[in-house]
Amino acid sequence: MEVNFLKQQGNDELLPDNKQYREAIGKLLYISTLTHPDIVAAVGMLRRKIELPSKRDWNAVNRLAKYLNGTMHLKLKLPTSDKLRLVGYMDADWAGDTKNRKSTSGHLFFYDNGAVSWSSRKQETLALSSTEAEYISAAEACRQLK
Repeated sequence: MEVNFLKQQGNDELLPDNKQYREAIGKLLYISTLTHPDIVAAVGMLRRKIELPSKRDWNAVNRLAKYLNGTMHLKLKLPTSDKLRLVGYMDADWAGDTKNRKSTSGHLFFYDNGAVSWSSRKQETLALSSTEAEYISAAEACRQLK
């Protein structure tokens, strides 16, 4: 994804038909959910534009497809070890969506150095500070641990 993709604004030309865009986002959602935690955030940003995608959004989908094609040889591995541990990371941006000022939460959990759970999505509530955005993100990540 381009840096500050959501914050860039302009008079982008809308796609005349978003059927192909919807199909591509559906496929990318499937891939990101099952095998590619590295594209979850990018797919989440592109999914927000599903109703009125622009040519810039379509170019971003194509860029993501090229990335997947170039990293096809990479695989998720769940190595074995005597010391099994669960490690989690979470983060949030504060008011990253310029239209409604909502934040985006993300988390990633590793079990024995293998990624087992990941997510990136827009927060449902409006955070009034960066601390609150981080707190909401931590609560969503902890909910995943159950």
